[in-house]
Amino acid sequence: MLGYCTRCTEQVAAVQDCSHETDWDQEHCKDVFVFAHCPKCDHPLLFNFSAYPYQEPDDPAQLYPLIGKHLDDAVPDDLRRLYDEAVTCLRAKAYTATMTMCRATLDGLVRNKGAKAGTLAKALEKLKESGVIDDRLLAWATALRLSGNDAAHEVGARFSHEDAKDALDFTTALLEYVYTLEDRFIRFQARQEDKARRAKRPPDDD
Repeated sequence: MLGYCTRCTEQVAAVQDCSHETDWDQEHCKDVFVFAHCPKCDHPLLFNFSAYPYQEPDDPAQLYPLIGKHLDDAVPDDLRRLYDEAVTCLRAKAYTATMTMCRATLDGLVRNKGAKAGTLAKALEKLKESGVIDDRLLAWATALRLSGNDAAHEVGARFSHEDAKDALDFTTALLEYVYTLEDRFIRFQARQEDKARRAKRPPDDD
């Protein structure tokens, strides 16, 4: 079972220690959790996959340690694809490529939100003015933009694992704030408004 060890910063053949299976559910599926460790440094790893009768199980998903995140469906497919490529680059130690893909994801976010303003810098300012992002997220997005520009255009640019990991974390935060949290807040507001309407409803006559 292949996994990514964040301590060794590389893909390793994880050594299985033990596993735990849930009961079969109504859809004849069960979850399997596999506890393992890195053969080089003993760092723990945790995997999960779904199993079905008479079928090949799903490919294991690494739950710990995480590199990147499984983004919510509220994030558009094209942005999730760019983000997943950034994660793949980080796993492969292609740190310059990671920075480039994080910048590409940022550019895709701006296009998706319709903030067309000539340059990416101006488009990000437009997102802030419209309330899509705040000052802190603008600072993070600006750092991603500048480092992504260096990665794409500066031949001598060099980035460390920490640089690339931070860039991916900032990209994650931007996507979750703009899409996932906004979607959850809209649903939260809808629930609260529904509760308020029901509270004002006159009691039924028996």
